[in-house]
Amino acid sequence: MITKYVNFDYFLVTCRPQGAAANIRSKPFDLRAIFSILESKDLPNRTVGYKQEQARMEQFSFMGHTQNLWDMYFSRLRDFNLPRKAKVNTVSEPVDLDDDEYIGENVSAIYDQSTNIIMIQRNRYSLGPAAIEEYFNAFANPNDVIKLEPIFVTDMQKRIKSASTVRKLRIKFADVKKASKNVEGQSLKKWIKMFDEYETISGEIVLTVGRKRKATLGGNLNGLVDEIYENQDLITRAEASIKKTDLADNEVIDLFNDNAHDIASFQVPPRTILNHEAVILQMERLYEQRRTQLIRLLGR
Repeated sequence: MITKYVNFDYFLVTCRPQGAAANIRSKPFDLRAIFSILESKDLPNRTVGYKQEQARMEQFSFMGHTQNLWDMYFSRLRDFNLPRKAKVNTVSEPVDLDDDEYIGENVSAIYDQSTNIIMIQRNRYSLGPAAIEEYFNAFANPNDVIKLEPIFVTDMQKRIKSASTVRKLRIKFADVKKASKNVEGQSLKKWIKMFDEYETISGEIVLTVGRKRKATLGGNLNGLVDEIYENQDLITRAEASIKKTDLADNEVIDLFNDNAHDIASFQVPPRTILNHEAVILQMERLYEQRRTQLIRLLGR
């Protein structure tokens, strides 16, 4: 079995009039209006051009055991830059496609019709949020513009401090000399000073417990986290690897990118793909755990 870690992001589906002034606020949009258009179309007519490739919603359905959720399965289709296949004792050879065949890269999503929240699986080879947004607009009223607006988490600093385990902390500086002159806080100042003798331009601090399974960073970790937020203008990137509880999956969070997101692990046998149904089951579980917080973040 291969362990595969998958990230999921949460967005509010909104809509605003085409060409509307900046002071006109977007309103929540119900994707069932798009579903009603797509349900009468076959796969070729659900397919739209995307860059030099094609995109389509392979399937969508109401999750009957719930009262509010829909599952969706998108594909990014390409007929170029094809992979190769090989056997142990033979050289690799191109994968041949028939005229009507494509390589498909897939991504799963869940939509909550009662909150207008969509949860999207990350897959850098498939369709991202911007591409899915473009896909919905291909079938929307041309006078409207559908947007997927990130849902911002405001307690990221608190999440790190309350985590049962912090396995890694990574802090990156684009301009070490500027940081050395202006940084506030004794912990960061001590670390940055070590760069001085090397005349480096940029630098990165990585604190980790290594391979120890139940270990966590100690010392004045909370104080260091506070210093990171006090010096955001000097730090280009800061990430932490945490576990909320001893039984939770490991989660990598971006301290400055406070979009609501989750991560889950899957056991995938060799020579198989990550199954859509398995992904959706995990997404449903994560969403139900997160739903109340998401509604609160939206101010509802």
